[in-house]
Amino acid sequence: MDDKVDDEEAGGGDPLLDAIDAERRRLAREFHDGLGQALTGVSLLSSACSGARGDDTSAQLATLASEAVARTRGLSQCLTPSATDGTLAALLSSLADDLQRRFQHPVSLSEAKLPAIVVPASACRHLHHAIADAVRYATLHKGLSALALAVDEGADDGSIDICVGARFLDDGEPTATAEAPPCLRLLRRRLTQLHGEVLLEPAPGALTLRLRWPRPMTDA
Repeated sequence: MDDKVDDEEAGGGDPLLDAIDAERRRLAREFHDGLGQALTGVSLLSSACSGARGDDTSAQLATLASEAVARTRGLSQCLTPSATDGTLAALLSSLADDLQRRFQHPVSLSEAKLPAIVVPASACRHLHHAIADAVRYATLHKGLSALALAVDEGADDGSIDICVGARFLDDGEPTATAEAPPCLRLLRRRLTQLHGEVLLEPAPGALTLRLRWPRPMTDA
């Protein structure tokens, strides 16, 4: 990964978040340049052995190695989201797929109200991690069955709400397995960094986390 990107992403204003993001970038490099490259070599070597010998075992190993390479690249991308400006619709669409793979729960995306908003690179990075932290918080509750992402522009002050909705197997009040877990504290710090806030809305059999940003979306 490019050191220039690291320099540009540093200094976001919150030392804790900066340190966490720097460590994520380091791990992403390890996945991409270390484990990813090694697995790619295993995949190529196994494919060559399979072609030369017609060996089913080598073919299976090549397939498994290719799948591991794809998973490693996916982990690297999750740790370090794109450092370029992008639309909110594209970001949420990509995130829905990533979150479903990471948390092993169905994640739907309501595209009916996705506004044509361009999110700056710095805000995009915080938004990516904030939504992931919101989903991680939802997974701490018992009986989680499905997750949904949606956008609501209904606030009177012109702000935008990115809603992470969770559904549970029973109709009782959702109960977290931990009080104020680290992911929720980090989520609140990221929202503060972007002059936003997080609103928790529990309901029978459901929980909505509203990530509220002012318009336009900007970094601190």
